[in-house]
Amino acid sequence: MKSVCLINGGMDADAFGILSRTCEKELARRGVGTDARDGYRIRVAVDASLANDTFRLLPEAGGAEVLGATLSAVFHGVGVLLRRLKLDGRGGFTPLAEAVTFTPVKPLRGMYFATHFGNFYHAAPIEEVLERVVLSAMRGYNELLVWFDMHHFASMEEPEAVTLTERLHTVLQYANRVGMGASILMLANEGFSSSPVSLRARFEVENGYKKVPLGHYGCEICPSVSGGVEEILRERREMLAKFADLRMDYVILWPYDQGGCTCPACAPWGGNGYLRLLPHCRALLNELMPNARLIVSTWLFDSFTDGEWDAFAKAAQSNTDTFAGVDCFMASAVPERVAQSTALRWISFPEISMAKCAPWGGFGASVLTERLQERLVPELAHMEGGFPYSEGIFEDANEFIVAGLYTGEFADTQSALRAYVEWEFCCADEALYKAVLDTEVGLKRESHGNRAPFRILTPEKVTEVAQVLEHYRETLPAPIATGRTFRLLYLRSVADAELIAHDGDPLASERSIAALEEIDRIYHVTDTTSVWVRTPVWRLHPEANPEHCAV
Repeated sequence: MKSVCLINGGMDADAFGILSRTCEKELARRGVGTDARDGYRIRVAVDASLANDTFRLLPEAGGAEVLGATLSAVFHGVGVLLRRLKLDGRGGFTPLAEAVTFTPVKPLRGMYFATHFGNFYHAAPIEEVLERVVLSAMRGYNELLVWFDMHHFASMEEPEAVTLTERLHTVLQYANRVGMGASILMLANEGFSSSPVSLRARFEVENGYKKVPLGHYGCEICPSVSGGVEEILRERREMLAKFADLRMDYVILWPYDQGGCTCPACAPWGGNGYLRLLPHCRALLNELMPNARLIVSTWLFDSFTDGEWDAFAKAAQSNTDTFAGVDCFMASAVPERVAQSTALRWISFPEISMAKCAPWGGFGASVLTERLQERLVPELAHMEGGFPYSEGIFEDANEFIVAGLYTGEFADTQSALRAYVEWEFCCADEALYKAVLDTEVGLKRESHGNRAPFRILTPEKVTEVAQVLEHYRETLPAPIATGRTFRLLYLRSVADAELIAHDGDPLASERSIAALEEIDRIYHVTDTTSVWVRTPVWRLHPEANPEHCAV
């Protein structure tokens, strides 16, 4: 048999159509047709007798059956089945031989599309973003998170705000269509650009703050001044109302970046002003999204001042109403003293985009196998899932790895990466796997200023990786070698090799420039894309001046 086809055995017709079209595209890229007449038939259905996102894979004569407790479980099950078929990239595959029953380990398996700064999620054609939604579902994610960055707009009625609202609504609605829950993130006291000057928060080195909090835009609102809480809720109500018709599972409240206040009545923010807003936010959700659960982030606690974690833990121990209505709490890592002194439910916030690289994805693919093993795996022992933070498609391997850790399909990151390479490139060669793994060695680089060279800190593997990926560019099936997943890895190896050869100058050779320009095209970079989420090839066109879009 040279073809594989899906048969709807009992699931929502719209969801089945999305799944079927996605499978056709994924199979075609790997040399497999979808002719039902002589194909390997995969029957898919929702099975109400299953629970907890369980799916079953059952071998049948001439095919297999996928049963899932939910729509998202069916998508996940089909994704796992396709990988187990061991496609060779040239039309061959191995039918499923044994039945599989699988229940994900972590109940909350979310993916966060950071929709801002003109990155891929913000600027790419919507069809490509929707493809990423389905891909997330097939990897085992069951929630999709986005963010509406309020500071860009004076109100939700601005034409640009309407455009972004429609885009985010489309993405979240599509997530609902494939069985994923919708989630939205909001900063606790972020404001529109039109927020009243008299109500604005302070950001100073004062009241115990050792440095000014980063990431704010000057339109944040202080909840401690008269009328501040009311204005925060008015602006937040205006934003949330645009998404109230969706199946919104979670709203995540965030402390810093476009949030915070250093005034004496709010400091330290994470253990004071921020916590005082929680009951108000819960009441607002009860009004607009009564079925949505509230998640509270601890992002950057104790980064600018001391005592935030301790004040937070004290509030958790005091049995007050501060945390009433909070479903769980989010952290990249929980201090041991806080974990031991509180009885709270935690989820993770893995950094899969910015770590070890600036610009983020600025030279192509970013693979963080070692970092995720060191940072995320130990934390997951006491967490119930989480939302990895994605700035674009350059960290695709990391998305796959985290999904595998959340579901429990993989116990370690290297096993996950090996499965990723075999699936994406239809190749189980150790040399290819090792080259992809070793891209992390040369990932970190330093550059001091927008025009400075980029020095790769540990370049030992760069030449070898480039040679191996050049070999596979020539030998992998053309649809795989020319696909953007392999191209982003290959172009990264080209750009890195050129940096080594030209003393860190990314624009010193035509080969490097061509590689960086292709990466930008894959990202759908525009004139307004931030320097943080694009390659440095913009330096050739200083009239574009993208610095004004930086974080």
